[in-house]
Amino acid sequence: EKIIASDYKYLGTVYANTGKANLMIENYIKTIALDSTQCSLYEDIANSYNDRDIYDSAAMYYQKKIDSYKNTNQQLSVNDYMNVATAYYFDSAFVKADTAFRTISNLLPDWPVSYIWRARAENSMEPREDTSMGYALPMFQMTLQKCATDTLKYQKQILESDLGIANIYR
Repeated sequence: EKIIASDYKYLGTVYANTGKANLMIENYIKTIALDSTQCSLYEDIANSYNDRDIYDSAAMYYQKKIDSYKNTNQQLSVNDYMNVATAYYFDSAFVKADTAFRTISNLLPDWPVSYIWRARAENSMEPREDTSMGYALPMFQMTLQKCATDTLKYQKQILESDLGIANIYR
């Protein structure tokens, strides 16, 4: 009998449920190769890498999902962009992370969380820890501005922004 994409998908799911992440990934990649409509599996692959702190691979597969969805005019969510952005961030790819967080800021311009993440990424781009060029200052200030709508809900972001600004001016 001929092996079809759903065979690989089923086998990948079995491996996922038995904790065999690498075999799951291998079979999901085969599934997508045979059936490009299964591109949502990129997220499962990325999550598997992310769960094991392999952030470069996680970012790559989150990005593959985004690219595949864009190519087929499928709907993406802010979470899709947040996943790739945080994977870049935790992989120390701060320029890519900042770009991805900027996309989120453009999609949801009033959401403070995207601005604090941008500030974190930009702060991490500083050349040395003991000096501050103030790369993140505009994003810390923007975070404070966006948090003004609900200071109780965004207490952590306000505190982090205040501390970030204080560090820049120390």
